[in-house]
Amino acid sequence: MNKHESVLLQMQILGGVLLSPGVFLQIRQIGVDGDFTAVNKIVWTAMHVALNQRGSIDMITVSTALADMNELEAVGG
Repeated sequence: MNKHESVLLQMQILGGVLLSPGVFLQIRQIGVDGDFTAVNKIVWTAMHVALNQRGSIDMITVSTALADMNELEAVGG
């Protein structure tokens, strides 16, 4: 898989989690350290934070987690 395909796959995973948050519980153990881009790692971490601190994953809870982490602007606001 080339870099472009890898980034597209990462975006599909993150988008899929936002559309179907229950999927996150099944795949949250995926190791993203070496595979995800820096920005996508931040979003993945924010999804963990949203679930752990707010009990759900959606645009509001993930955006709030990103803001709390001072990373909202880093991922495009």
